[in-house]
Amino acid sequence: MKRFLICANVESASGVGRDEMLGDERFPQVQECITGDVNACVQGIGHIEPDAAIDLFDAHGKGGNVLETKLEQGVRLLGGGGLTPSSPLYQMVI
Repeated sequence: MKRFLICANVESASGVGRDEMLGDERFPQVQECITGDVNACVQGIGHIEPDAAIDLFDAHGKGGNVLETKLEQGVRLLGGGGLTPSSPLYQMVI
């Protein structure tokens, strides 16, 4: 079985790229966008590797950006928060 790691950040997710798009009143929309982008990745992986294990790291801010209840079934959310060069997960991504 192949294992995949998706490291998601809200900047650039579905066109989110300006600070004013991240304000409190727009944040639920941003969460829908990043969750949709992650789900699209998961579906794509599923088409080529149906038995894949898929892990997700929510890398924006302290996490809590991806809507866990709306994720495709089988995705394992590893947590969230900024990645630093000393982080083991950062080393895996690089």
